[in-house]
Amino acid sequence: MTNTLENSEIGLLFKVRKTILTTLKNRGYLVPEGSTQLSFDDFKMLYEKTKHHLYFPEMEVMNIKDEYKKGGGVLVYFESSDKFDKRILQSRMIQLGKEYQNLDKLFFVLKTYGSLKKQTLNGFVKSELLLHPHVEILQSIYPFDFMKNIVVPECHLLSEDDKNAVLNILDTPLYKLPKFEITDPIPERLDAKIGDVIYIKRNGGKDISYRVVVKPGTG
Repeated sequence: MTNTLENSEIGLLFKVRKTILTTLKNRGYLVPEGSTQLSFDDFKMLYEKTKHHLYFPEMEVMNIKDEYKKGGGVLVYFESSDKFDKRILQSRMIQLGKEYQNLDKLFFVLKTYGSLKKQTLNGFVKSELLLHPHVEILQSIYPFDFMKNIVVPECHLLSEDDKNAVLNILDTPLYKLPKFEITDPIPERLDAKIGDVIYIKRNGGKDISYRVVVKPGTG
């Protein structure tokens, strides 16, 4: 019975929720400790009341990516549609804008709970997102945390000051660093931008490397 619940849509969604909280932490958001301690039974109860979205009224961000600090809050919205298009995006933003005013950040999590397959975002959706920089669709969000896989090294996004310091120490220009395409799951997880540098630690810190984030096709 327990296994059936874990593999049901609500069970998978509960696991996805954990991945999202970890993602926010990786991006520098100060996630309230109580949010990570919600039990499955309590989550199930909230889900059945359709109150399963994540809303943080005053979520602070650490210095590395501190564009969003104490304003309208951060909302993570679990999209129920199997296919996400421009019409749905616009409709959701109008709906949520009435309920949550002046959001600092609005994340959409698309319905991929039991699958590794992403929903494809067409050009109309991408163009619409460019008009709303505070809105983002979280990708690579699954019922498990791929960053905790033993084959994935520890990765961190460097601040601009740390990036410049590393380049000075290595005495190398940015473009000569090994590459990470921006569509790779790790830059996506860390909310990296083109030109950012990711610090990679392997073997307990014995092997340190750095990669610059680049456009697709230039890695």
